[in-house]
Amino acid sequence: VVMPGMTGPTLAARLKEMRPALKVMYMSGYADAIIAEKLAASDTPFIQKPFTPIDLVDIVRRTLDG
Repeated sequence: VVMPGMTGPTLAARLKEMRPALKVMYMSGYADAIIAEKLAASDTPFIQKPFTPIDLVDIVRRTLDG
């Protein structure tokens, strides 16, 4: 979600312009509750660090299944 130079959502929007069918999920290690709430309320899957391998597999599967 937070990256140098631009945000994850900005990058995702730009990439989706090039590939509309692109599947996106967000990941963040920041404890900022506002970020987590905004992303959790969106349609884009979000996982908060730290997470377990099972949590990661689950969110990737849900993202791909759409």
